[in-house]
Amino acid sequence: MVDYYKILDVAITAKEDEIKGAIKDKRRLWMQKTNAPQLERRQEAEVKVKQIDEAEKILLNSTQRSSYDQKLKTTATKDERTIDENELKNTENLVEQGWKLLINDEIADAIYVATRATEKQGDNPEAWALLAQAKYRWGEIEDALYEYKKAIKLKPNEPDYYFELGGVNESQQRWQEAVDNYLKASKINPSPSMYRAAVGQVYLRLEMYNDAIPILEACVKEEPKNETYNWFLALAYNDLVVKSVMRPAGESYYIASEDAANKCVSYFDKALALKFNDTDLRKLIQKNLEYAHWSLAKHWGLSTGDTLKWGAILGVITIISFAVGNVPFILIMLAADGLFGFFNFKPGYKINKDSFQYLS
Repeated sequence: MVDYYKILDVAITAKEDEIKGAIKDKRRLWMQKTNAPQLERRQEAEVKVKQIDEAEKILLNSTQRSSYDQKLKTTATKDERTIDENELKNTENLVEQGWKLLINDEIADAIYVATRATEKQGDNPEAWALLAQAKYRWGEIEDALYEYKKAIKLKPNEPDYYFELGGVNESQQRWQEAVDNYLKASKINPSPSMYRAAVGQVYLRLEMYNDAIPILEACVKEEPKNETYNWFLALAYNDLVVKSVMRPAGESYYIASEDAANKCVSYFDKALALKFNDTDLRKLIQKNLEYAHWSLAKHWGLSTGDTLKWGAILGVITIISFAVGNVPFILIMLAADGLFGFFNFKPGYKINKDSFQYLS
């Protein structure tokens, strides 16, 4: 039975918000690895992304989670080594065997096989990289870092080792080390956009949008059908305007000017034009776009501030005219209405702030 809590690195008692955050972080980390050139690494990432999707459906549904937790308590998970030593005697390629075990979430067995591989072939960098990835999946981070560095020492020009080492650092929020290793990978081999996209998505996580967006735009231009790059860029466009263009109001944001509204519309439109398969993100961006259009159409035209100001001016003029002579009753009413508008004037951004309920 797959232990979704271990996949997300959260406790079984984790609250919904913590699970949501872990899903978002793990999805970002594994989705970029689905573009790996090596088949076994790509297969591992594809399995993890699928498991994260399953975890989201189950753990964020209270009924399904309760049932799942009960099954998890009574079902043995793959925490112990089960592989038979005799199975390894006729195995010529221990590294290949280890990757198959790792892909199938048989991590304890993968560690055992990888350890045997390093004992038999201490100069094989792939054996050390396999052991590093298995240890990382097991949660032994410092061992994983050491073993990736061992693999790099044996084969210093292999970009994937730097890329995977960057992923371990990123999982521990060691942002600078992650970026440094991703950049080393891209320097060794500039062709795969995967290495550069990894740099862009770290910048995205750090809210360095002006650095992230050009990198991600270049990756999407190179691989327009790559859903992972499109997804990262859609996130970047949305988060840029929400967190940098709009203004905070408690846990939400609002649009404070007509220029900001136009900028929001532009970026939300670009985000929705991208090809990514994330229904929740697409719905959120669509909702944000509708709000931007609403604020633009309703709160910076003649129907609000300008109308009220001109009504006040007309009112003052009417009062003056009334003081010097007889004035029709309708003009008296206009004067009263104008003065009321003047003293109760509320600018567009204030209307937006008071009216807006949700944006994140």
